[in-house]
Amino acid sequence: MIERYSQENHDFFVLQIGACDGIMADPIHKWIKKYKWHGILVEPQIKEFERLKTNYRDSDTLSFENVAIADTGGPRPLYKVREEHIEADWQRGVASLLAKPGLETQDMVTTEMVQCVTFDTLLTRHRVKRIDLLQIDVEGYDYELLKLFDFEKIRPQFIRYEHGHLKLSDRSSCKEHLRHRGYMILEMEYDTGAVLEA
Repeated sequence: MIERYSQENHDFFVLQIGACDGIMADPIHKWIKKYKWHGILVEPQIKEFERLKTNYRDSDTLSFENVAIADTGGPRPLYKVREEHIEADWQRGVASLLAKPGLETQDMVTTEMVQCVTFDTLLTRHRVKRIDLLQIDVEGYDYELLKLFDFEKIRPQFIRYEHGHLKLSDRSSCKEHLRHRGYMILEMEYDTGAVLEA
């Protein structure tokens, strides 16, 4: 559905929160490249952010933000796997404003201080008036971000977020939150999609 819509809308705009390096386990990388999507890619981890910019170095339709999205601006600790405990590439993406379940062992987890901004600050900074796809992958903080997004100002045509790290109660509440705002829910294996109903 997203690909078909982007074929018909050549100024397709994506806001990706938790972009990591732009390639690893990224469900939209191929479309961004193929259809030259416009958008803002947000990644708080400095090393992944540098990789992200490198992987999209040939794109002139994207903006990049080395921040995390939160309820207030300012510095905050981001929880992540220590370098010496990373055994697979995907573990580089396990980073969240929430202390991650399974990473409570002190010798496995570390923090990186990151700058946070609100959705409103980010969207005002880039003069965003329309979002075709809101893509969120923030390791369990996804529902919190969707509660912070102002659907009265902007209603994305599509939303896609990772539900795998959400508690079952939050997973259900998140879907209801979006239904209440006019979205049809499409649950996939690892992610949930939401489509704005006409």
